[in-house]
Amino acid sequence: MSHEIIQDFFETARRECPPLFGVTAIRKLFPDVISPGTIHNAISAGVGPMHRKVNGRIVLERDSFLLWLADRPRVGQRAGRARDGQGA
Repeated sequence: MSHEIIQDFFETARRECPPLFGVTAIRKLFPDVISPGTIHNAISAGVGPMHRKVNGRIVLERDSFLLWLADRPRVGQRAGRARDGQGA
């Protein structure tokens, strides 16, 4: 993916996402980008985005979430994996 496409994606997300949103809103806000399950797993592993619990629900802050998302490896760039699915 080109740098311009990625930059456009994040600029659009900053404009269109609410300042705070629940993990369940990920399906609507970021379809085909990342799943709520991936967010929950990352939080459980201690490597997820900054979050708060409000009435027992995980709430994400837009800018912190987008910074976290931008720092995640993309497909084909995951540490220890070659593009053909073989280990390094």
